[in-house]
Amino acid sequence: MKKILLYGVLILGICLVVLISAPFFIDLNKYKDSVLAQLKPYTDRIVDFETIDLTIVSGLGIEISGLQVMDSPAFSPEAFVHVDALDIKIRILPLIKKQIIAKKIIIHQPTVRIMRNAQGVFNFSDLVKIKKDDSIKPQHASQASPASLSSKSAVKPGWLAAALAHSVFIDQARILYKDEKLLPKAPAITLDALDLKLRDVSIEHPISIELAANL
Repeated sequence: MKKILLYGVLILGICLVVLISAPFFIDLNKYKDSVLAQLKPYTDRIVDFETIDLTIVSGLGIEISGLQVMDSPAFSPEAFVHVDALDIKIRILPLIKKQIIAKKIIIHQPTVRIMRNAQGVFNFSDLVKIKKDDSIKPQHASQASPASLSSKSAVKPGWLAAALAHSVFIDQARILYKDEKLLPKAPAITLDALDLKLRDVSIEHPISIELAANL
């Protein structure tokens, strides 16, 4: 019995050492180009980050440092969004089923620059690519078959629920807003020291929100 207990403690100790030392031996930065390539179909903006690291001690996940999305050249040469660090914690049990589900997302000190030009166009209007499927033609409600209506109503947002984190924390955010249409000569409005906490994030029930900021 003592030997079994001793072996169990020994195996547990080895596992802990392996987990703690894993970030020093696993280099995720070699996948940087692949990660950025996955974003190209969704935006024409330049997206980049400095480093991506595996985290163990504070919870299994990854931490992306120096993440930034550049602004449209028509508005500014600066970054539209800059995040000092993006910390994503994932659930361990779903990994057994080869599923990656976020448990907590922490966004450290993001800076967002929102601008509107004299024509009323915002600098985020072309941020995301929208693909149009020409093969799908709109139908009048009277022409839609009962089967198609039932299939639409039966669609469940399971994939979206899996992509949502249970908790989302934004720490010390800074938002700058410049409006050339309404306030052409006014300086940018700054929303500073913004802390946002979203708990029990879901698409099926109300979300707990805590917000604090300086204007």
